[in-house]
Amino acid sequence: MQKIAFLIAFLLFTLGVVNAQNNFTLHLDKPFYATGEEIWYKLYLPVGLEQSLAVKGIVVGPNGNVKERFFLRSNPDQASISGVFKIPFDYRSGIHRLAFLASAAPDQPEIELVKIEFPVYNDFEIKSLAERMQNNQAPTDWPAEQTNLDDLQIAITLNKSAFTRREMVNAEISVTDAAGNPVEASLSVVARDENMLGATLPNAINFTEGPDLNATQMRQLSDQLFVKGVVMDTFNNPVQANVLGAYASEHKRIHYSKTNPEGFFTFPLPDFFGEQTLQFIGYPKENEEIRVRFLQESDNSTKPGGELPVNEKILQYLESTQQKKKMAEYFDYLNENIVLGNGENDFESLKADFSYVADEYIKFETVGDFFSELITPLKFRIVNGTYEARMENPRSRDASFSNLPGKPLFIIDGKITRNADFIARSSWSNVRRVDIFYIAEKLRKQFNILAQGGVVRIETNIPQFNLPENELEDVFTVNGLTPGGTFIPFETGTSSAEIRLPNFIMPTYWAPDVEAGKNGKATVQFKQGDDASNFVLEVIAQGANGKKGHATVKYIVK
Repeated sequence: MQKIAFLIAFLLFTLGVVNAQNNFTLHLDKPFYATGEEIWYKLYLPVGLEQSLAVKGIVVGPNGNVKERFFLRSNPDQASISGVFKIPFDYRSGIHRLAFLASAAPDQPEIELVKIEFPVYNDFEIKSLAERMQNNQAPTDWPAEQTNLDDLQIAITLNKSAFTRREMVNAEISVTDAAGNPVEASLSVVARDENMLGATLPNAINFTEGPDLNATQMRQLSDQLFVKGVVMDTFNNPVQANVLGAYASEHKRIHYSKTNPEGFFTFPLPDFFGEQTLQFIGYPKENEEIRVRFLQESDNSTKPGGELPVNEKILQYLESTQQKKKMAEYFDYLNENIVLGNGENDFESLKADFSYVADEYIKFETVGDFFSELITPLKFRIVNGTYEARMENPRSRDASFSNLPGKPLFIIDGKITRNADFIARSSWSNVRRVDIFYIAEKLRKQFNILAQGGVVRIETNIPQFNLPENELEDVFTVNGLTPGGTFIPFETGTSSAEIRLPNFIMPTYWAPDVEAGKNGKATVQFKQGDDASNFVLEVIAQGANGKKGHATVKYIVK
């Protein structure tokens, strides 16, 4: 009986842990934003997630269009991912959505991990927003959609209840479970002006939980960056491609995938920062002429719900943000509260077998003229008025195998073409450098099966070299990892001039990586800026078993 009781207790405990671990939680620094402000966020991961994970973030506009895409990378030993997104100044006012997704199996849709909707205001639209309010064309409040995080108890103790501007705030944080036992936890801490935010839209939220994920869904979450699409023939009929190549401009390599029988694919990419172009190419022995259509989230995305609220306090807030932006721009500290992460790409690029720097040679009229006059591995000839190209391997000991099979692949300023006639007739004066690859080992390593005929990489000295229109149909710009950023709290300068500089950053403090130790304790301290108002310090915690808690404490700055 004791064994059965123990087994039942163990199962109940295990089920409880699983139920507490199988969703994602998102914490933002604020409940609404003005254009030009940063969205600081922390994404709490399920404790049961054992693999590394590539999470795609999207920002959806009021019309349901996806305005931004970026990836985040987690490691198996991480409990969370944090980052920052700066809202462009040209966003229009409206309800926006920040959502995080992950890829499932190639023939399955992406899984939505968590999402949150919030108002964004363009402070250049104050006049039109005021007219909407006066004409009763907008609600004055935001509908309540609260999330309760109450599995953990959080106590916040400040060293004072009232502070002066530029005074140091010290906060002691204690995390316990329902029985009062200390809990080791990951915390996110934010301090913000409650008069300007909480009193303006009292029902607005800045944290939420995602849907529960079952064990199968969790295992399917991919650790690779990816894009999804469908391959079609020239008549727009879906086709199966067992070899689907794509040249990545930053990686300087051809990556490979394949489709399912209906032509759908998930194309994985190695990690990279920023953006790059991805150009899809077909396999000549299968489907050389292909068309690719990306499947974006907007294909099935819904518009963010609700109407943009407008009230007197919102208008006051926007007037305040305008004044603060002008002041920050005047005193040149608009971005001093953020340090961007290191997002540089450093990929290995194989040394070419032959290289030609254009300035070292007599000026020829065309690329074809240059390679016709010099003895090089790349050969051009005119057949029925059209240039054709082939690549030779001058190191081959057998003349019958000196010609590489297939057409050479031309890469010009990061774009691919097999159109030898177009390349040959291009002006030599636009060329800066030509690299030639013909050795099989290098071709396999960097370009593989689609480049058996050799590779010619051309760099031009013009800002934008345009290939023929039909060559650009399958060129897409894809986003990679965002480098993230670090919030820099307010610090008074050392010189008399720096000390007199005003500082009105919002939020006042953001720390997504605070840790409560085994004793459940954590300490944070930060210096207030120059705002005199009622403030709130907010803490969200997630324990090692996945349980979460939320707490706030108010204080005054005079």
